Amino acid sequence: MSQSILPECVFPSKFQSKKIVNKRFRKSKNHIERSECRVDTNVQNVDFYKSRYQQSIDSYEDFNSMKASDLKQRIAEMLKIKSTVSSELRELESKRQKLQSDISSYNSKIDELKQELSRQQTELNRLKISVEQAQVAQREAVLRNTPELALPNALYPNSLPKIYKPPSSKDFLRCKLSTCFDHSRCSITSSFPVYLYDPDTTFVNNNGYEIDGFLKTTIKQTLGYNAHLTKDPKIACVFLVLVGEALSEQEVLRNNRYANTVDIKFLT
Repeated sequence: MSQSILPECVFPSKFQSKKIVNKRFRKSKNHIERSECRVDTNVQNVDFYKSRYQQSIDSYEDFNSMKASDLKQRIAEMLKIKSTVSSELRELESKRQKLQSDISSYNSKIDELKQELSRQQTELNRLKISVEQAQVAQREAVLRNTPELALPNALYPNSLPKIYKPPSSKDFLRCKLSTCFDHSRCSITSSFPVYLYDPDTTFVNNNGYEIDGFLKTTIKQTLGYNAHLTKDPKIACVFLVLVGEALSEQEVLRNNRYANTVDIKFLT
């Protein structure tokens, strides 16, 4: 403590003392100043130790003022707190160890799942390659061994049919589907196209006879929904014309309704 206080005093150096004329006066003055600094230092040391001693005495008096029962109770409380803290620390330590064990278990499971994912990804890539190879082999087999199978092209006539003479009455009675129809225009792939003469513009009955309107409308609507009906007579296989109600031969001769034969050229 003396070393920290002494530098605060001002002492003349030897170099300065040599230049002073009145040496005796200067020396006496310096001696007085040094004495004052030493006195101040001793006073401060005494104050410091006195304060420390006073604090020790106060603490001792505090302990003396406490009763033995209070001190014992205080010690019991401190021991109880210590026991509680120790038990809590043990519980926390057990929880920490359990959590550490769970973390280790989860980390191992994560590693296993990563390995399983890698294995499954490798298996998936292998299956993709196998599928691509199978597809390539299938295409090569189809191109090499399988012939191209498809329906034949549709064959349609490109002109109107020839004009034939009307059949005689004897031939008319012997007319059948296989003899009265020209099936040479009907190829297998043509889908049997049928051409219907418009009943409103084409008449084959004799003068004074007309086709019933309900019959014309019904026939046109019914055939209009048929997929085989065509509007191009050049590709038609069969030609249909509406002549009216079907009558017996005697009634036809008596009414003379179909006495005159119909010219096929007129229809075409």
